[in-house]
Amino acid sequence: MYICKENFVELLKTNEVTMRKLMCFSFGILFISSFANCSNAQNRREEATQLKEMKSEKVVRNIEKGKAIAFVNTIFEGDLDLSQTGEPFVSSISHATTEIHQDIFFYNCVFLGNVSTNGKLEDGKTKCRTRFNGNVCFSECDFRKEVDFSEAVVKGNLSFEKSKFHAKTSFNGILVEGRNAQFYEIEATENFDFASATIRGNLNFMDAKFDKRLNFSGLKVQNINLNNLEVEKRFALSESVVEGILQINYANFKDECQLSFSRFADRVEIRHSVFEKLFSIENSHFTYKANFSNSKFADSLITKNAVFWMTPEMKDIERTNPEPIYVEVKSSNTILISQ
Repeated sequence: MYICKENFVELLKTNEVTMRKLMCFSFGILFISSFANCSNAQNRREEATQLKEMKSEKVVRNIEKGKAIAFVNTIFEGDLDLSQTGEPFVSSISHATTEIHQDIFFYNCVFLGNVSTNGKLEDGKTKCRTRFNGNVCFSECDFRKEVDFSEAVVKGNLSFEKSKFHAKTSFNGILVEGRNAQFYEIEATENFDFASATIRGNLNFMDAKFDKRLNFSGLKVQNINLNNLEVEKRFALSESVVEGILQINYANFKDECQLSFSRFADRVEIRHSVFEKLFSIENSHFTYKANFSNSKFADSLITKNAVFWMTPEMKDIERTNPEPIYVEVKSSNTILISQ
């Protein structure tokens, strides 16, 4: 078939227009499809973050049945007593222990009732404690009532990172044998007690905020990170033993701060921190380097009977109390630091 030059050019123009229409149509389909996929993905994310409700009793039943414990985006109604999850064995005349063998994992959960590892047997007299043979994690959770993990034993790691505590909280006497106990970025509006606890590894309270008391008295720990800590009421790390590094940098203490009668076996860093009331290291022993540089002591700085095995660094500290500071350095004579 013969096609003249004019017809051939016209045919090309027609085909070009058609191709443009097809390309525009294809791009339109792709755009609509992509938009629909994004909308579906967003809907799936919103559905995933919606909290579902559940009775706390279900957690207890699942532990008793040996099921995996992993809950996400859940509101738990009623008290959760983890000591009532199995057949306890009597460890003494007045105490019994319940063992939980599986790992415990909660993420973005809300607990409307009390959460506890301490209960009583049916006789109403024998106390029942809880031993976790795995890891325990309550990440980004919200505790509306009291939390009591006193005297619990955790064989693995422990984590309450980024959680919020709205009532009295106690970890007194807890033993964590795992490598890490994570409490970074937590917030507590009532008294938070961690007295007489034993942490075989690292304890992390970095960026944590406390509206009331924070008590670490009698703590035994390897390394402890308290950087960027904010405490409104009394803080205590007295009668404690820190075998590794203690860090309290860029922290803010509104009330009395006690680091007295303690032993610090490794490096101590307390730099760029603010102590608005009394700060005491009375009768404490510092075996390695201690650095208090650039910190501000607005009230009394008590160093009575504190012993340093190396001369502490106190460069550019601020003090409102003009009295000189006396510290005993074992490698030399008692020295006077006047700021």
